[in-house]
Amino acid sequence: MLTTVDEVIEALGGTAAAASLAGVSAPAVSNWRERGKIASDKFLLIREALAASGREVDGSVFGFKAEARA
Repeated sequence: MLTTVDEVIEALGGTAAAASLAGVSAPAVSNWRERGKIASDKFLLIREALAASGREVDGSVFGFKAEARA
């Protein structure tokens, strides 16, 4: 399970690859690193890309709160 922005970006192949996948500029990806959060509208796209390589991403990387577990 990938739990940090840096882990996700590296798993996608680095800043340029993440930017290309998400349809944003490299500076936008650098901003994700600085904020410690990826834009939430990229969640499904990035989750699917990572799933294709057998990886999972925690929703907290996109600012989603963890669900309470019973």
